[in-house]
Amino acid sequence: MSYLEDLKLLVKEMLKDDKSGHDYAHVLRVLENAKKIAINEEVDSEVLEIAALLHDIAFSKGILEGAHGDISAEIAKEIIGKTNISEEKRKKILQAVKFHDLYHRAGKEPTESIYLETKIIQEAGSLDSLGYIGVIRAVSYATKVKKDPVQIIKNQLGRLDNFNTKYGKEVAGARVKVMEDFLKGIEGEL
Repeated sequence: MSYLEDLKLLVKEMLKDDKSGHDYAHVLRVLENAKKIAINEEVDSEVLEIAALLHDIAFSKGILEGAHGDISAEIAKEIIGKTNISEEKRKKILQAVKFHDLYHRAGKEPTESIYLETKIIQEAGSLDSLGYIGVIRAVSYATKVKKDPVQIIKNQLGRLDNFNTKYGKEVAGARVKVMEDFLKGIEGEL
């Protein structure tokens, strides 16, 4: 079995009890989004895959709010520290994990250059917070943290500015429309 297959099994096990919308299914969707975004980019696919798999690993420890990227990066550092991954790749992986969540990191950008892999993981994660799946994840998360799901959905709509790639903008535009229609429907019932 390859390292990535082993890592997938580890992440699946670690996130098996998550009910906040940051479960293994979410991780796999982010991974697929990242691969689609990266098709026409020159990126290190191993870095991208590992970062996608580990980006929300803090949720395995019950971290539900705040800059969970910091804790995910600490856990990721421990996990990849047991491998022979080069120092350069580790640096890229840890930056992508730590800074993947633009919503909670506003104004806290890395002091070093932002790697393309980091930008792709940011965009891939933001895509999974939109559309039909985004609505379901927002309700799951709101239930877990006892917040208003409608407000969380409205907050997600502010992520449209996070998209820089053609693929991301196209997919996000369609998914935002779904969420806007959902909110109109909810408002019509209130």
